[in-house]
Amino acid sequence: MINKTFYGHLTSNEVKKASKEKYLLVLPIGAIEQHGPHLPIDTDDWLALKASKEGVELAVKKYSTKVMYLPGIHYGQSFSHLAWPGRISLSFDTFVRIIYEVLDQLIKDGFKKFVIVNGNGGNEASIITATRKLTEKWINKKQKIKIYSI
Repeated sequence: MINKTFYGHLTSNEVKKASKEKYLLVLPIGAIEQHGPHLPIDTDDWLALKASKEGVELAVKKYSTKVMYLPGIHYGQSFSHLAWPGRISLSFDTFVRIIYEVLDQLIKDGFKKFVIVNGNGGNEASIITATRKLTEKWINKKQKIKIYSI
């Protein structure tokens, strides 16, 4: 078992070992958008990352689970916030492609199980589309992958 919970701190050799040991990877996805005058614009991103980090650390400590969290995708779908300054919103196609590319490369490295921690309701359609495309691609290659979104 690898003694790290953050994927970004692994070496290449540790990544190879983690995929062989069938680690589950947690991908936090946030957004940068307004939340009224009382909260910072990175609230969705911060919450997704914090939930991912704390959830992984608890699962490892309490149950010795083979799981780690990935660097997050900080930008999301915030098209409904176009009227407010500060938001950074990706187009639907770009956002779908980013999610798809990140997970596809991890699957190519041998990882098969993922949990997406979504911090923004506007991201849901893109996440569903990306995971559907990945599932179709990899099922045709006879690979069993599991992607859950919470």
